[in-house]
Amino acid sequence: MAQADNTKANKLAYLHVRIVQRVLRKLLQYIVTQNNEQWTLADYIHANGEQILRTQFGPRHFQILFPRNSEVTIDALPLYLIEHLITDVPGCFVVHRDINHAIHALNQSRRESNTAVVTGVGDVFFDDQFEEVQQLLTTVCRLINNNSLQSEVQMDIESLRRTSFGNDEIVLDEFNEHYEKEKSSRKAITSITNEQRTFHQRLAQVAVLHKGNEPAQSTEQRTEPLCSVDMYPVQVTDAVLELVVQTNNTTGNARISRDFVNMVNNQEDSSEPSALRERRHEIRAHVANTFSYYGDFYAKQGCVQICVKPRSVKLLFELFEDCVSGEITKKLKPVEKLIRGITNFEAYKQEVVLYQDHYDSVMNDIASQIRQQFKDRGFTFENESTIPRNLECRIWRKVCFVKG
Repeated sequence: MAQADNTKANKLAYLHVRIVQRVLRKLLQYIVTQNNEQWTLADYIHANGEQILRTQFGPRHFQILFPRNSEVTIDALPLYLIEHLITDVPGCFVVHRDINHAIHALNQSRRESNTAVVTGVGDVFFDDQFEEVQQLLTTVCRLINNNSLQSEVQMDIESLRRTSFGNDEIVLDEFNEHYEKEKSSRKAITSITNEQRTFHQRLAQVAVLHKGNEPAQSTEQRTEPLCSVDMYPVQVTDAVLELVVQTNNTTGNARISRDFVNMVNNQEDSSEPSALRERRHEIRAHVANTFSYYGDFYAKQGCVQICVKPRSVKLLFELFEDCVSGEITKKLKPVEKLIRGITNFEAYKQEVVLYQDHYDSVMNDIASQIRQQFKDRGFTFENESTIPRNLECRIWRKVCFVKG
């Protein structure tokens, strides 16, 4: 049984660090040539250097992106850095929204696989991951019109799925090392500036949830008008907060995270420790009391991610504020106390954080939608080609403070 689980873990690792990485390298190269057919990756990075260094990942990876006495190549980039270059710095080429969604979904799949490698890879999880990754990579290949790559990827995935696969510790070690590097490169938001707060307030006044994006609610519950001439309907992606967990036991840490997700989602799992299972309803109630104010919520693996579907744009920003201020961590203290009462979890600690990449993803997505509507209504931007996606606050200023 352990052998089978280890084989599945190796196959998941190979799927991400070999097949997914190969496709995303092709995608990044496609974006580079869409900007200029003669460009190399080094040309693209130097042309967008100012934008890159304004992102949260640019300065942290300066030596990789701007090496001395040599030119950066795609092969030298870790997978997570390729993802950032695709979604955060598209230069003059506007990345299709479906590609952005595919990149984020692939990243989520990788995080969930990292957790499963520690806690054990079940048959259902294994099959679901392969199916999801194959669909996402097919979407990417179609959007860049690369039929040969699409066929190649489908055959490779099916072959990997069916054939025996030895215990390739090298690929599994590479997968785990990549996870640790990615985790260490992420930055939690510790404060919201007055300028950001002003943008949030003004954006909440002009943006309204697109019909169909709102959670089910009665007329009395509705917190925003559907639309008016001065309003901009937007679809808001789920806001993602992460529960950072600390224990003295690495394996216990991963298992408690898995069990916490099951409890939040109200899913049964016979493998839960009995002491934790006895507290599931109480823990679920505390989580519901904390997050139901903002909207519907659920949890995902890959550490512990609490995903909230906000009932309004205003509540989205309240969620961000309450997380960064520590208010949500404080509200979940009873959960921490309950878990610390379990044997071997006496040192358990938790903190709810908002990572910069999650924040940027939501804000850039909202801003890009408003940006397009703003242009559709006949407004124009000065120096349009110089406006980077990761600095959409320039767009917000125009949308929020310029009318007619």
